Order: sequence, then structure tokens, then C-alpha cells
Amino acid sequence: MTAGYCPHTFPDAEEPARSLFLSFLPRSRRETGAEPEVHVHYTTATNVIIVTDINVIIVTAINVIIVTAFNVFIVTAINVIIVTVINVFIVTAINVIIVTVINVFIVTAL
Repeated sequence: MTAGYCPHTFPDAEEPARSLFLSFLPRSRRETGAEPEVHVHYTTATNVIIVTDINVIIVTAINVIIVTAFNVFIVTAINVIIVTVINVFIVTAINVIIVTVINVFIVTAL
């Protein structure tokens, strides 16, 4: 056994993980069979952290999509309402002015 070796670091079920980890070590350490001094234990806490991180990412992405969609919808609706009201107001005002001026000219001419 080498210094820092822990027989519980890589249980049989995690042998592929050990092999993968060792494949990233420099060739000299792989050839000598030196065990990594990093203890890798997959626990429930690790799973909870990973699942929580994934959930946060997914929920954030969904929230961004929903909020963006609603914002676009609301802003579009508000813009349509405002533009329509302004257009109706301006067209009505112009029509009233034009009709009034024409009426005044006609009445004056008569």
C-alpha cells in the first residue's frame, strides 16, 4: 500500500471511476500503481447537491422563458392599446378640426 491509500476510497461498484481517475494521472504514477490521495465518496448528500443544482438550473431557465414570454405579451398588448388610443384620438381630433374648418368656410361662403 502507498501512503494515503484508503481501501474504502473506491469500492468495487466505483471501479470504473477509479480507472477513469487514474487515466488522468501522469504516466509515471499510473505505471507504478500509485493510488490517488483524493478520496471519492458518492453519498446521498452529493446526490442531493447535484439534483438541487440541476433543479435550480432548470427552474431558472423555465422562469426566464415564462417571464420573457409574459413580458413580450404584456408589452405588446400595452403598446397596441396605447397606439390604438392615440391613433383614435389624433384621427378624431384631425377629423373634427378639418370638418369644422370646412363647415366654417361653407357657412361663410353661403
